[in-house]
Amino acid sequence: MGYYIENTKTFHVVLEQLMRIRKDCKVIGQAWKSGAQPEKDTGSGNEAFVAVTWEDGTAHAEVLHSEAPVQVEYYQLKKEVFSRNQGILEYDQMSSRQAVIAGVGSGGAFVALEFAKAGIGSLVLADDDRLAYHNICRHPCGIHDVGKYKVDAVAERIADINPACQVYIFRDKIQHVDPQEFENVLWKNSILLCCSDNRHAGYVCNELADRYHIPMVDAGCGPRASTGEIFYYKPDCGMPCYTCTYGEDHGVDYTNQAVRRAFYATESELEKLHFQPGMSLDIEQTAIFQTKLAIDLLMEGEPGYMPKLLPYVKQCTILVNDPVDREVNPYMRLFETGNKGQGPRPLEWKTGPAEKNPACSYCGT
Repeated sequence: MGYYIENTKTFHVVLEQLMRIRKDCKVIGQAWKSGAQPEKDTGSGNEAFVAVTWEDGTAHAEVLHSEAPVQVEYYQLKKEVFSRNQGILEYDQMSSRQAVIAGVGSGGAFVALEFAKAGIGSLVLADDDRLAYHNICRHPCGIHDVGKYKVDAVAERIADINPACQVYIFRDKIQHVDPQEFENVLWKNSILLCCSDNRHAGYVCNELADRYHIPMVDAGCGPRASTGEIFYYKPDCGMPCYTCTYGEDHGVDYTNQAVRRAFYATESELEKLHFQPGMSLDIEQTAIFQTKLAIDLLMEGEPGYMPKLLPYVKQCTILVNDPVDREVNPYMRLFETGNKGQGPRPLEWKTGPAEKNPACSYCGT
């Protein structure tokens, strides 16, 4: 099973894990032991077909209905696909880790694919939205995915990158996922990433982080994706919680964008926005920061691992993607000092601690 690329005369045989997820795999050939008979008539039809016989552990391939010379290349997922990560991020170490991603829109989908490239062992995706045409200019998935649930479309992309990654999908918001079903797929070495434009999802992820004793990283973008906002939390460390940091609306599942996260837009509002070239890059800039920090938290304490962000950031970080007027994005006021009065510059960031609230309705004593 696999794919045949006609213009390059290439047969690509795929692993069973990929076959279960991708619906466009098909029979491209047949293999049997030397001296045995094939189960189907490999000579019928006019399509190119690869016939493989095994003799003493060696494969002998022949392509029927094609005069192209045959060259067989073997690949091993662990050795070849992730070979460039050796010494940077060990596949064996990441294969025992899991990331739970709440929201696989523009930012969350990017984060999921980067984890797949890093060799993560498992991903849990939760999102109730479907991919629409107005998503395409920012989302890693394409036009052929329009109409699919985002979790399904992203799962297919993950399988293309890392078929060994175990992907669990929930076609619902993280706050509506059945707790028992969530527990059934959660690994011990996990991290929660909130990539939703809904503040309520952040509160839910904080509760889940405490319940299962796993870290969380929340990220989102300010108006027009002009800034990125990253918050991280580690349970059992006395850290200020999400409610301490972002207010006392814990437990309220808002539907009015004005009182939720000041995200770049809701999905319905995106249809009305004037298209801004490069907005996808601004979103990905925030997603890159979130992913690097999440990998540091997952690998914290692992012998030989060199953290990339964790030693340099506090609990809350603001990135400047596009220095818009401070009336558009109040976060710009944070960057008015220290730059000779010239205002913030793209790719600048500031980090600081969150403040513990003794009267917090969630973690206060």
